Amino acid sequence: METAAVTMEWAMVELLHRPDAMAAATSELDRVVGRGRWVTESDLPDLPYLDAVVKETMRLHPVGPLLIPHQAREDAVVGGYDVPAGARVLVNAWAVGRDPASWPEAPGAFRPGRFFAGGSAEGVGVHGTHFQLLPFGSGRRMCPAHNLVMKEVWRRWRTLCTGSRGGCRTGCTRGHEHGGILRAERKSEGAARCHSRAKAAGALLRRSRLAK
Repeated sequence: METAAVTMEWAMVELLHRPDAMAAATSELDRVVGRGRWVTESDLPDLPYLDAVVKETMRLHPVGPLLIPHQAREDAVVGGYDVPAGARVLVNAWAVGRDPASWPEAPGAFRPGRFFAGGSAEGVGVHGTHFQLLPFGSGRRMCPAHNLVMKEVWRRWRTLCTGSRGGCRTGCTRGHEHGGILRAERKSEGAARCHSRAKAAGALLRRSRLAK
């Protein structure tokens, strides 16, 4: 699934540039799961930090920045602007997720802790009931497969996190420009390194080699 794959890529980019966040995620895994087995679905309620990482990634990097086009069925006024019937309407989920009015705590920064108890985004979810976070849209026209997508995100996420520990060399930076076009720009070559963190990862690799 494209949504799951892109979300995972952005999550790893953010964690590689935030050693403190990477350490917190690794610590939570070590405490709850250990290093001798894979994460299972029953572990998910006990992994709030990893859940917050997924939410924060979807907030900053929605896979569909403008969601899907909608069409106004009748004349309306939205935010003081006239929207005539038949007009194409685009929801800028990228801007909504970075709006200081909804995200007062450093809206452009990657801070998973904002979703914890007592944080500025406590209780906010990604399933369309909170309009400040709309990676799948909301209402009758939201993505019908959002629950399936989240299961796939978690499946890939738990496999990746259980099987490796990562880090980023000093000097790596990231940036973006936005205006008429949203463009990611490479600031430096950088490099990431990945280390096995679980016996289960070695077992999986051995099985895959035998299968060949």
